[in-house]
Amino acid sequence: MKSDAQRRVWPRRPAYLLLLLCLLSTTACERFAPTHSVHFLTGEWQYRNGFDPSFLLSAYDSPEWKTTRYPIPFHDAEAMPAYANYRGHVTVRYRIPAHIVAELSELNAAAFYSSWISDVATVYLNDVPFASVGSEQPYVSGYNRFILSGVPLRALRSDADNYLSIHFYAGGTFPLLFLYEDIQLGDADAIYTNFFIYEIVAMCLLCAYFITGQYHFVLYIRRRQEVYNLYFALFSLLLCVYWFFRTNMRDFAFGDLVLLRVRIEYIALYFLAPPLMFFISQLFYKSNSRFGYFALAISLLATVFTAFGSFDVMRFTLFAYDLWMLFAIIVLIGYVAYGAYHRIMDALPLFIGIIILMSAATHDVLAHLGAFENTHIARYFFLGFVGAIALILANRWVRTQEKVEELNVTLEKKVSDRTGDLRNTLHEIQALKEQQDGDYFLTSLLIRPLTGDYTHNNALPKEY
Repeated sequence: MKSDAQRRVWPRRPAYLLLLLCLLSTTACERFAPTHSVHFLTGEWQYRNGFDPSFLLSAYDSPEWKTTRYPIPFHDAEAMPAYANYRGHVTVRYRIPAHIVAELSELNAAAFYSSWISDVATVYLNDVPFASVGSEQPYVSGYNRFILSGVPLRALRSDADNYLSIHFYAGGTFPLLFLYEDIQLGDADAIYTNFFIYEIVAMCLLCAYFITGQYHFVLYIRRRQEVYNLYFALFSLLLCVYWFFRTNMRDFAFGDLVLLRVRIEYIALYFLAPPLMFFISQLFYKSNSRFGYFALAISLLATVFTAFGSFDVMRFTLFAYDLWMLFAIIVLIGYVAYGAYHRIMDALPLFIGIIILMSAATHDVLAHLGAFENTHIARYFFLGFVGAIALILANRWVRTQEKVEELNVTLEKKVSDRTGDLRNTLHEIQALKEQQDGDYFLTSLLIRPLTGDYTHNNALPKEY
């Protein structure tokens, strides 16, 4: 049976305001549009095993080179089985079109942005190296790190083809990766500005989510009976930690501690689902759901494998967890949809927010599983979910204020009525006391002759 509070109708506040907030938040997920002098190096790339400086300027139609299109799925055992567990050197290169070369020649400064690549990598413009990540001797991994560097324009050639080449080396436990987002080459001011604006926006969003978590944690401290605030605070803070590892700032924080960085990132990811499930169950039903405990057990198991396993074990655990999350997302949406269908208070705005966040999370999970290549976007759509929670809290606050106003309006009348009742009661008590006093006086007069002693009356004669 549902309580009266649970069976209240949905809030009357217009849901389209939340949808507008969500639409505004999605605009942040797009990369800031670069200027015309920034080019994405998509299209045909060439690759070959090994590395030698002579490879860099060899003929484009040389039979040793194999042609493919970016992104190059070195990690995909089905698409490129020879590179799934490859250890050694690989060289990839891109022939820069003539119109891009002409634009670069007119620039005062040019820059190159690689997005995230792996493992050890050195970038060349023709045969001139200008940037690298990681180290072959001594081996220092560059797993999932980015290259942002100026380009030596003096290396451009006017009488022959120009190539941008990357020499990869996979010598440890980390795989070759060359697939994230788009490689950029062009005007230095535009690329650096684009990069730092993107990072600033990402960090501002993370700060907003961190403040949201702290706010709900303070609410829990002040009102311990509202346990859902604690779970939402934990979810927000863990989400903030995880998405920090999806920004380029994490490389400045961890440097060459690649394995430690990856372990913390994965563990933060594994513990996102349980507090979210507990938050929803506490918000609707004032109890922790069994499915939330099941998700917590899976998170603990994945954490053990991640904390103590090898990198291959960590990758397999992450893959299995991604499959589990697809199922968990469906259950979570169904759980909230059930509450919305039965008109549980505040379920509808939360359902809208969950749909937005879970859609973005599903996109990220499928992108990580290799269903398609795209940047992760859930960090931006989380703003819509926070908006849904804010709408719920605002509705609860408005309902509380309405009750307080109603109480203030009727309080004086209630006090006056209560005072009148007490005055009438006092009058009745006083009348009853007077009646009791009169009855006592009359009773004493009636029983006095019966209680007198007349054996020694002097009015009677005495005879002896």
